[in-house]
Amino acid sequence: MPADLPTPTISKNDQYQDLSKVLTDPRRIIPIRGASESAMAASNNFLVVFTDNDISMFNVHFCEKKYNKWNDGSIVDICFCSSDIGFVLLTVSNVFIFSARNHNHINVATIQPFEDKTFSNCTSNGKSLLISYRIPGTPIDEIDTSTWKLKKRWKSPNICNCDEYISRLRYSLDFSEIGIIVYLRPRIRFQLCDSNMNTLRTSGNLYDIPFGDFGRGYFEEELTAKGRTLAFVVDEAAKGIVNEGTALGKAVEAKWLAEQLLGVKHHADGIEVSGRCWTTLVPSAIGETCIYLYTKESFWYKLLNRVMRDPFTITRKHVTSLGPFCWLLYTYLPQRSNPSVEIVYRGLTLTEEEREDFMQDMFFTDFTSTSKNREKSEQFGNTLLVIGNLRYAGGDIAALSDFPDEEEFLLYPSTHFECCGYEYYDVKKKHIIYFEWAG
Repeated sequence: MPADLPTPTISKNDQYQDLSKVLTDPRRIIPIRGASESAMAASNNFLVVFTDNDISMFNVHFCEKKYNKWNDGSIVDICFCSSDIGFVLLTVSNVFIFSARNHNHINVATIQPFEDKTFSNCTSNGKSLLISYRIPGTPIDEIDTSTWKLKKRWKSPNICNCDEYISRLRYSLDFSEIGIIVYLRPRIRFQLCDSNMNTLRTSGNLYDIPFGDFGRGYFEEELTAKGRTLAFVVDEAAKGIVNEGTALGKAVEAKWLAEQLLGVKHHADGIEVSGRCWTTLVPSAIGETCIYLYTKESFWYKLLNRVMRDPFTITRKHVTSLGPFCWLLYTYLPQRSNPSVEIVYRGLTLTEEEREDFMQDMFFTDFTSTSKNREKSEQFGNTLLVIGNLRYAGGDIAALSDFPDEEEFLLYPSTHFECCGYEYYDVKKKHIIYFEWAG
C-alpha cells in the first residue's frame, strides 16, 4: 500500500478491520486478462492469476513477467506455499506445484481426491497444505509438504455441519489461525479456527442476509421499524450510484444515472415503507426507471452483478450503497409478472465441471437476465438453460429494457431452480439443461 494512503483502523474489540476509508490509488491498479472471476494468490515477490485458461504473473512493480497457456484443467484455487516450493495450483482433481520464477509446474501425484470427490479450496502455511472439497460436510485434508502425503483428515462436524459447504479457506498472515467461510444456502457465516481446527469465534451469519440479497439486507438494516419513506429510499439509491460511480472513476456517468432516478422521486411523496420487506407498492414511474437504469449499458449493472455473484465479499458498505436500488428493483418486479410467460432461456459458456454443478443445483445470487426468445439465447455459449414454472421467479421487463429486442425476463436474486432434464443437441453442438423454479 502506498505510504501516502490512510491505513485501516482496528475496531476496539479487535475482531475486524474497517477498510471503508482506504483509498484506491490508480497507480496501483492493473488490467488482468480474462474473466472477472479468477483464482489468484501472492507472495512477497509475485502475484499469480488464473483467468480464461491462462496464467499471468506480476512482480512487485506490477510488471507482467510471463503469460502462460494452461492446459491441465480449470484452476479453482491458488495459494502460496513457501519460497522453496512456490505456489500451489488446485484443479478439481489435481494438485500442482508452480514456480513463478522459472514458470514450471509439476503434478503432485501422491495427492488424490478423497473418494473421487472434487477439490474446492486450498491454503498453506509452508509446512502444511489444507484442501477442502466441493461437497456438503466437506472434510479438510492436511498434507505434509515435505512428503506430500496426507497428515490428517479433519471431518464434519468439527469443520462444518454435514449439510454445509466451504467456500473460502485461508490461513491468517501469521499462520496461527484459519479463516473459513461456510454456507448453507441462502445463509453464510465466517468462522475462525486454530491450527487444530478448534473454533475460536464465528460470525453466525454475515449481516444475517440471504446470498447476495442486498435488498433484504438493506431493508432489515436500514428500514425496519425506522419510519422511513419511499422518497428516502430513492434518495439513498441515487447517493449509492453517485458514490460507487465516483469511486470507480465514473462520476459523470453516475451523476446522469442518479439524476434519472431523482427525476421521478416526486412519485414517492407521502408513501411510507411497509413493515414487511417486499409489500411496499413502488409507483410505476420509479420501478420502470430502475429497470431502465439496470438494463442500460453502464458501470452500474456490471457492479451490481459482480458483487452479488460473490456474496462472500459482502460488506456493510455494499448493503448501504447497493441495497436501496436493489430493494426498489426487487420490490417493483412483482408488478411485472406475466402469467403468459411459461419458459425462458439463457445461453452461456460452461465447462463440463460447471455443467455438472448446474445440474445439481442452480441458485442465482444476482438479478439474472433471461430471454423469452429461444433463438436469441441459442446464439450465446455452448450451453442453453431452459427454465420453466416461473410463477414467482421474476418479472417481464422486455417493454422497459434499454434493449427491447432481447425480450428480457429478469429473475429475482436468491432464486432456486431444480434440474429436471438434460440433452445434447448435436446439430447445434449445444448442451441443453432443463430447470423448474423450486420455490
